[in-house]
Amino acid sequence: MDILSRLAPTISASTLDEGSKQRTFGKGSWGAFISGGRVVGGGRSDIGSVSVGLRDRRVMSERDVPLEAIEGAIDGRNRNESYNELIIEQPEVAGVYCKWFKDIPLTENVSLQNGNGVGYDSWWGRMKNVMDRNVPVFVLTQDNQTHLLYDIDTEKRTFKVAAKISPDDLVGMPGVYKQHTGVDEKRAAVGRVFEHVSYLLTEEEKAAIVVPASLSN
Repeated sequence: MDILSRLAPTISASTLDEGSKQRTFGKGSWGAFISGGRVVGGGRSDIGSVSVGLRDRRVMSERDVPLEAIEGAIDGRNRNESYNELIIEQPEVAGVYCKWFKDIPLTENVSLQNGNGVGYDSWWGRMKNVMDRNVPVFVLTQDNQTHLLYDIDTEKRTFKVAAKISPDDLVGMPGVYKQHTGVDEKRAAVGRVFEHVSYLLTEEEKAAIVVPASLSN
């Protein structure tokens, strides 16, 4: 998440149609919603693109580059098909989503406590990581509807669910939900992953980052 939201690498992503059976990953999985960027390729299914560097274009077949291929990736597939693939440069992150559990009702007020032999420790651990980064949190239902979560309490393990929102809502979210895009947040995030990505950064990017003392020696 730190690399994606702060360094904007060229990524592979998918689209979903509301009310469809199109999928991302399994129940309880997590991902990021993208609210901006430049789409440079795509296909109706997995096109096997390969990441090269941080912002270099992902390697893909020439047939997946034309505008027709991109439009076909989004509009030309069956609503029961699984995931498609789009290549996006300079992605902007709207927030993080969790895919909802099929067997747990998603009501206005939700409490996910450990009990009945089911543990949510790892789920709440991921939630805390998101909350620590000031990133909006959404839930994606089994029929691909999106809801914003609010009043999230990682100690009590409760949260509230807002009415469903549209893709346009994600793009036009007010500044209060974009705290994760600030300069200070970016520096802190890159500092957390600096050891892993420093060789990929330009000198200007390195100079703009406040590196923790433990990493500067």
